[in-house]
Amino acid sequence: MVINVPSPKIIRETRVVYKDKNNKANEEANISKNKMIKTGTLELKVENAETAKDLVSEQIRKYDGFIRSESISSGNDDKKTAYLRVKVPIQKFEYLMADLSSIGSVEKKETEVSGQNYLENTMCDLEITLYGTTSWYAEDKEPETFGNRSIAAISSGWDVITGIFLFFLPFWPVFLIGGIGYYFYKRKNKNIPKSPSH
Repeated sequence: MVINVPSPKIIRETRVVYKDKNNKANEEANISKNKMIKTGTLELKVENAETAKDLVSEQIRKYDGFIRSESISSGNDDKKTAYLRVKVPIQKFEYLMADLSSIGSVEKKETEVSGQNYLENTMCDLEITLYGTTSWYAEDKEPETFGNRSIAAISSGWDVITGIFLFFLPFWPVFLIGGIGYYFYKRKNKNIPKSPSH
């Protein structure tokens, strides 16, 4: 009775288990190859690029992302622009985009999706540009005081006087001739004897 135990069944079971494991590995490989990836571009107009960059960094950390690279540059008008390249998990990508959009005025917002299989914690790329609207020297300018405003008013008044003088300067020959004519006219009137009054 013991000798009649069918051994091939054990071999078949072993083959079935091996086949299932192989299929599962192939499925995981296919899913990984076609995994969903999001790529985003966000351009914001902000008052101060450096302050906005700090706020953006806080939001990135909040959503478990990290900054790959960052830089700040000044244009011809001395306005600063900040550039950041960011990685963020796919499940938090949209939340981060929504929160960052409230930091400034949205100039451009794009999202591109590739692949079909959603896998959690897939890291996605996001490029952020912050255009500062305030010049760097204006940011550091001291607040206006009464003294500063008074000096500015005096300077403005002097500019007006200078402008009037420069306006009439080309007409100096006319004033010169008029002055000479007026001088001789007064002199002539002095030499005319007054008629006796009755």
